[in-house]
Amino acid sequence: MLIIKNRNKYPDHFVEKILNSRDNDGATPLFLAASIGATDTVEVLLGQPGINVNKKNDKDVTPLRAALGGDHAEPAELLLEYQKVFKKDDFFHQNWNPLCHAAGLGFVHVNKKSAERKKGERELDLGDGEGLTALYLAASGGHVRVVKSLIKAGADINCLSKGNLTPLYGASKQGHARIVEILLGEKGIHLDIRSDEGDNALDIAVTGGFDAVADLLMEYVPPEDEEKVDEKDQENEK
Repeated sequence: MLIIKNRNKYPDHFVEKILNSRDNDGATPLFLAASIGATDTVEVLLGQPGINVNKKNDKDVTPLRAALGGDHAEPAELLLEYQKVFKKDDFFHQNWNPLCHAAGLGFVHVNKKSAERKKGERELDLGDGEGLTALYLAASGGHVRVVKSLIKAGADINCLSKGNLTPLYGASKQGHARIVEILLGEKGIHLDIRSDEGDNALDIAVTGGFDAVADLLMEYVPPEDEEKVDEKDQENEK
């Protein structure tokens, strides 16, 4: 940190070499800070020209993965926000998807460029090692802010996780009425998709005794149908 404070006294190539230096385990200063949740240090390091945010340790782990693996929300969000485009190496190491991990924990910065990619090629709809998508994990975990962020970024609201499970199914199974309400407000939501066990969102809500969720599902009217009703009401008033 002393070198950073007095950076103008040293050549840029020397400072960059120090910033990206590795210890005996191959960990850089950024990796170490991220792995222990040192938010202030991560923020300072990310502000340094020449910092390599994706430099891995000897176990092939990036600073981002280290932060997420340690459940350190703030450093992870700083790293996710810093990276303009998610790097492939962050997503396909032993079927581990950091976006899914972040969504399951309740924090995530969704990158707009990621959402602009063609469907099927985006990290948004890729599953983790267990075949569970980010939206499913966020929905079943009750993370309202993350669910809204993922939907806004273009995540498939009917994306199927392992076992033919949808985000709506995951939210219904856990009794998260607010998230069920959000999903039902999206055009194109499918209520009748059944899991490999043969049950759908309503079935699992009833089984779990989540009356509020069951009521929402039974009273559901597609947004497009509500728009048609509103249009008819306006015509009748003329």
